[in-house]
Amino acid sequence: MNKIIGYVIAVIGLAVLVLYVFPSVAEKITFLESVDSLIILIAALVIIAIGVIFIFKGRKKGVKSGSQVPIYHGDNVVGYRQH
Repeated sequence: MNKIIGYVIAVIGLAVLVLYVFPSVAEKITFLESVDSLIILIAALVIIAIGVIFIFKGRKKGVKSGSQVPIYHGDNVVGYRQH
């Protein structure tokens, strides 16, 4: 679930970055008229970084599921257990 949230946050950050790249779009949004373009760039980079952190925190770590180890009783294999 964190991975999906991370992608959404990163896309929002990219949308804010578009406002920096194309200042004519930012001028059409009334509350962004007085905001400096450097502040928009910093905000975009911070939002993208937060999204990337969420994406990498959502990665699963550990042993692959499905790897099986045989259980021996003497020379005979009596079963398998998940490792």
